[in-house]
Amino acid sequence: SGSISPEDKHAIKKQVDGEYLNFTFDLKKIESSLLPILSDTQTIAFFKVIKIVFWLIITLIVFAVVPRKINLSEEIFDRHVLKIGAIGIISLFTFVFLLFLFIILSFLIIGIPLLLLLVIAYFIAYIFGRTVMFYFIGIKLANRIKLKNITPALFILIGVLFYALLKFLPIVGPILLIIFNICELGIGVGFFFRKKLSLDT
Repeated sequence: SGSISPEDKHAIKKQVDGEYLNFTFDLKKIESSLLPILSDTQTIAFFKVIKIVFWLIITLIVFAVVPRKINLSEEIFDRHVLKIGAIGIISLFTFVFLLFLFIILSFLIIGIPLLLLLVIAYFIAYIFGRTVMFYFIGIKLANRIKLKNITPALFILIGVLFYALLKFLPIVGPILLIIFNICELGIGVGFFFRKKLSLDT
């Protein structure tokens, strides 16, 4: 008959159990002892730290190149926070729309240079805006804790550290970071079109 004997069932169960135990044992071994840096939480934390250091370096370079523009943008943002936020939202939707449009036009070749220009313009505005945001946050926090006679580079460092704290906070952190990201884009676009948008200090 096609039935399986009790001895065969026991052998199959033993074999399956053995494979299962070996698999779970090996997985835990990899995560906890052999390669601990590859566990999910530690890997995510590691890349967060790398990104924070990267942004610190980039924003310090941007400030060193265009310090007056950063100062002016910080004043504009401080005076027109809500307007800058609205500009950021509109700019984000405009970017997404143009991105899809230029991707479609890329099949006709003419869209390729337009797509490249759009991406470059987006990153310039975003990096510029993030530098201003770090600087703005650093100034506000330094004033709040009454730090005096510190350099602009330290303002940016304070802003970066505040961002780093938000990245490790659940719920509240991601919400604030989304708001800041929208404002950063608004800062970049708003500054480059400040005369047309009447963003005077």
